[in-house]
Amino acid sequence: MKRRDFVAGTCVAAGAWAARASALMMPVEEDRPPALPALYVAHGGPNLAASEERARPLREWGARLDAPRAYLGITPHTRAAGVQLTAIGVGRALMSFPRRFLPDADRFAYASPDSSSIADEVSEALRRTHVVGRGGDGINHTIWQVLMHLRPQADVPVLQLALPFDMSDRDLFRLGRSLAPLRRRGVMVVASGNLTHNLAELGRSRPAWAERFDAWVAQRLDARDVDALVDWRRAAPDASLAHPDDGGHFDVLLVALGAASNESATFPVTGFEGSLSNRCIQLG
Repeated sequence: MKRRDFVAGTCVAAGAWAARASALMMPVEEDRPPALPALYVAHGGPNLAASEERARPLREWGARLDAPRAYLGITPHTRAAGVQLTAIGVGRALMSFPRRFLPDADRFAYASPDSSSIADEVSEALRRTHVVGRGGDGINHTIWQVLMHLRPQADVPVLQLALPFDMSDRDLFRLGRSLAPLRRRGVMVVASGNLTHNLAELGRSRPAWAERFDAWVAQRLDARDVDALVDWRRAAPDASLAHPDDGGHFDVLLVALGAASNESATFPVTGFEGSLSNRCIQLG
């Protein structure tokens, strides 16, 4: 054998052994459960429980979703200073609205399983970045009426995270980031609001400002433009018309967006009810 052939063969063999050794030394990523999506659901008026027209697309969407270990709901109708968990225990549907909107409210219930152990788990995850308090029991109507169509079996524990009224929009997004690891542990974040929420204009049919704002949100989500969405009060067209109040019905989206940052968005439900956008968003 010629010397150069010997040297070449030795180098090839050495390279092969080095590649095998390198592969053996590389850490093997453990199988990780897929992350559940984070949802933003348009709740509209408090007659959702009895509206077949509004319920049908939610039921169809829910049938396509995997069942989580727990739901973590967030709504502008339950607020607190700082980070506070509520609806701890066996599910009890709160009727926190004028009965004229749902005269037969007493026939509806959402008795989901005890969420106490899930509350401990969520508290532990949040304590790394926040001081976590605990509030009262009972599920707000904007959460249980949504879930009674997404998950009519009521066989999954429900916990709520009160919307902090003392956080900036950027801080709400960061709060969502703290929830992100829970998605791989079977917790589905469900934010309940409306992309447009101007009750003084409710009687108008699809006003142009509502269509512009709704379309802008969809475009920014498609582009994964998180910065613009967090800065929505300045960046979005007609923001002051879409949310002439404090913007809580949009702000819950920022928490869901933080929990599923950089995930693709789909829109299982679209359309309008007067000036209210019915657009629902699935992140991931």
